[in-house]
Amino acid sequence: MFADDVVDNDPAPDQGPGSDGLKQFFTALRTGFPDVKVEPSTLVADDDNVAIAYTISGTHQSEFNGVAPTGKSISARGVQTASSSAGAAPTSSGSCSSSKRSSRRQGRETRGGA
Repeated sequence: MFADDVVDNDPAPDQGPGSDGLKQFFTALRTGFPDVKVEPSTLVADDDNVAIAYTISGTHQSEFNGVAPTGKSISARGVQTASSSAGAAPTSSGSCSSSKRSSRRQGRETRGGA
């Protein structure tokens, strides 16, 4: 799904380079949060660029980035951008910020993040 020479300008901790690094990250994410959902809210594109705003959510059910499973639900909003132009390696950048988990309704002010 990714070009072999893609450059991720905002890699996750310990993420390798290129498409293999992206595949590694998403495999680890799917393992740690098997019920992960990414819900796009906005998508904007032109001939060379794509930007997407989304909400990601899931339950931490297996190890992720060295953190043992907690069983807690997370929700985070994020933005990803990608660009590609003739002769240049495709690039990807993004950011994600966590929001209050559903446990807030139980009186706990905790934060989650993927």
